[in-house]
Parts: sequence; structure tokens; C-alpha cells
Amino acid sequence: MAKIPKDHPLLPERLAAKLWRQRKGGLLRTLDGAALRVLYPGRPNGGPGPDFRDALVQPLGAPVQRGDVEVHRQASGWKEHGHGRDPGYNNVVLHLVYGDASPQGETYRQDGQRVPVALVSLDTPPGDEGVPYPAADGTAQRLAAWRAMSPAAREATLAQAGEERFLQRSAAFRLALAGGDPDQTLYRGLMEALGYSRNRLPFLELAHRLPWEALWGAVRAAPPGQEAAVLEALLLFAGGLSVAPSPPPGLAVTPMVPSAWRLAGLRPQNHPRRRIAGAAHLFARAAEEGLAAFYAGRARRERSPLLFSALEARENGQALIGRDRALDMAVNILLPFLHAWATLTGDASLAGASLSHYRGAPKLADNDVLREMAYLLGLPPSQMGRDARHQQGAIHLYRTLLKEGDAHLYDVPSIAPDALQERRSPYVTAQEAA
Repeated sequence: MAKIPKDHPLLPERLAAKLWRQRKGGLLRTLDGAALRVLYPGRPNGGPGPDFRDALVQPLGAPVQRGDVEVHRQASGWKEHGHGRDPGYNNVVLHLVYGDASPQGETYRQDGQRVPVALVSLDTPPGDEGVPYPAADGTAQRLAAWRAMSPAAREATLAQAGEERFLQRSAAFRLALAGGDPDQTLYRGLMEALGYSRNRLPFLELAHRLPWEALWGAVRAAPPGQEAAVLEALLLFAGGLSVAPSPPPGLAVTPMVPSAWRLAGLRPQNHPRRRIAGAAHLFARAAEEGLAAFYAGRARRERSPLLFSALEARENGQALIGRDRALDMAVNILLPFLHAWATLTGDASLAGASLSHYRGAPKLADNDVLREMAYLLGLPPSQMGRDARHQQGAIHLYRTLLKEGDAHLYDVPSIAPDALQERRSPYVTAQEAA
């Protein structure tokens, strides 16, 4: 890490974050005197929210903590930027301050949890903040093993991990299907995927307030050619996003409060109203058969490109759900759902078709996790998977290793099939991983 003179002016936060990025294996002290071991500084967050995600820090004598890290030049930045009022910062486990020699006050999250603050000297290498370096933990050697892999071995490892991720998602959907309706289960999954990471929870709430049974009844009663418009009006009202003063006929639901949606900084194409309009087109297509049966039939009889395009939506020449989002929903939601449903019903044809579509899916859009895996392996981002299955394998390895909650981020894993226990919501999307 480059040294910076003590009399240097306050460090720009972008450079401060870059310096934190270089910190692995060192120890630092918090303002209350506790020592923290930095196992993994986290991956840079390319969107709104804390500066680093998935960091691993360990207070001496305590379990490893996984969470976010926020970096400021001055400790007062936490309050000035409103982080203490933002639930998006409730996973922060460390507030890092570069350059402020006398930070005042304490840092608290919106949920009331106190966050430790660490002051890092600008002219001191990591590990020299009055705390000795720990013994070498071998992470460099494990990382070297990853980097030494031949391209063929790396592709085989990623493909295997991609299969495991698919089967893990399928297992999670089987749990959801065991106690629920197939249409509602798929509906919830697709709705959450349409929310991206910013509005994932509001879309789930909308799917709860306005269940599939109510939507299906409305679409079947709609005048011919008006199905999508009727569903859009229902969803917008239930989501609290409609300008209508009263609910559409036949709808008995308490609408969400508009403040439930996170709209600041959203690109126009990601606005909930636009995503809801796209959802209405998707669900209107299933008016005759029902949602699960409609997409199962297409998976059985159509080639992959046509199946994936069935999740796209356009209106007046404008994309409401574009190719990238449609492909993401197919890989992360539709195909594992169909595989799970087929497994429960003994439909070997559908199970095989869903897995075949997954194996043939092209590359998804790039995201922060894939870029981080490329960084950890010393590879160009373009080499992190030649198709969706390989990309999903890279994400699976990253998530699995971090969820172990220890320093072995760089180990090459050997994951047995019976160890594939899904510990997350079956509706988690690839965008949330980003």
C-alpha cells in the first residue's frame, strides 16, 4: 500500500476506498480499542449503498462477521450522508475513516445497531496500526492454486459449480412448492426478479397483496385484447403507484404506500411502473392455461431462444422487459422452478428440458460478483464464464465460500451433492448477488 504523508489533506473517498481494497490479512483497531482482523475487505459496490459488500472481519476472540463496509474521509460523513436513517446500510459491520485524526461521536445504523469505527492512518501500511500481523493463513497459496488452473480445468470447475447452483435453486423451489400453489410460487419468483435489488422486497409485497388467483380471475374476465391493460391497472393500484382515486372494479386490496418503493437514482427503464407494465404483459399471456402450465408447455416444445424471448415484453416498440432481464429471469427463476415442479410431479420430460435449456443459455449481463471473481483469480472479466452456466458457477463459488464465514475465500471447493442445502430465499435473483 502506498504511503501518504501525515500532513496530506483529507484523502478523496475514491482513493480511500482503493486503499481499503488492498487490505487483506491485516489487523486494525477500532476507536474503542478492539482489534479486528481483516479476512476479506469485500467487493466494491458498483451501485447505491455501502462502498463494499460481503466483507469478512473478525474481532479477536469472536466469530467472523460478514457484512458491508462504509468508507469516509471523516467520521461525520455517516450522519451527513444520512446513512443512519437508511435501512440499506443495516448490514454495515465496519465504518472506516481515513484521515480524520479526531472523529467525534458514534456510528449507529437505522436499526439501532452500533457500528465499530476504525481510524486508519494515511501513512501506515495495513497491519501497522499498533497491532502485530497475524500468522500467515495460507490465503495467498490458495489463491495461487486457483490462478494456476489450466483454462480447461477452470471451465470444468465452473460448469460443475453452475450445475450445483441450478440444483440448489431447484431444491429451494421444491420446498416452496411443497406448501404452495405452483402458479403463486412462480408468480412470486418472477415478481421479485423484476424488482432488481432496489425494489425486490416491494415487488414481493405486491405479489402478496395481490396474489396470482386474483390476477388470473381478472385476466380471464377482461375484454379480449385488454388483458394486459387490466392487469397493469390492478398491479399499479395495489402497489400504490396508480393515480386512480378508487380501486378497479372487483379488487378488494389495501394498496401499498408509495414510500415503500425506492425510486431515487433509478434509471427510467428500471422504474417500478415500467416493470409492472412488463409483468402485466407476461401474465396476460397465461390467461388460458395458468402461469406454470403456460411456461412448462413452452419449455417442452420450443427451442431455448424462443423460450427465453417469452419472458420479454414490449409495448409500442419500447422494451418493457428486455433481453438481458428476460434471460436472467429464465436462468435464475423459471428454469429451476420448472425443474423443481417436474421433480415433484415425476415429469422426467420437463425436468430434462429445463436442465437442457439452462445448459444452453448464453452469457448473462456482467455484474459486480463476476468482476470480483475475475479480480480474485487474476483473470480478465471476459474470461469469467463463456455462458450462463459458467457464470452461475462463478457466483456459486463466491457465495458458497463467503457463506462459510471464515478466511478460506480462496480455497478451491469440493462440494458434495448432499451438502447442497439451500439457506436463502428461493426467490433471490442474480441481480441481488450483484
